[in-house]
Amino acid sequence: VGVCCVFLTGCGDTTKQSVVYFESPNYPNPVREMLICVLIINLRDNVQQLRLDFIQFEINRPTDGDCVEDQFIVSGQNLNFAVPILCGINTGHHIYVDVNNSFERKIYLSFITKLANGDRAFNIKVLQL
Repeated sequence: VGVCCVFLTGCGDTTKQSVVYFESPNYPNPVREMLICVLIINLRDNVQQLRLDFIQFEINRPTDGDCVEDQFIVSGQNLNFAVPILCGINTGHHIYVDVNNSFERKIYLSFITKLANGDRAFNIKVLQL
């Protein structure tokens, strides 16, 4: 008999769970204010990658190709594996993040909104592989 748990995380949380869901404040309700939201992931032993599944990812779109108003930033990963700053609508997509040479063995997932406009919401499944 297996035991299943769903670990929900949000702004300011730190986790070492192998599977978590990183949600915007009051998810699924939209966020309309300025926000700095960071999740710290302490990598488990022998983890080589993270998989980020964007179950819902709807933040302000880029301006002339640049994420000016809203940004999703991944940091702490392998230096030779830069994840671009993301914004806009990425629902249904996923990315892999190489972390086997992560210096601190910590990954930071950060959402930054610079203006109090738009309806934003995110729910990201994070798997340590």
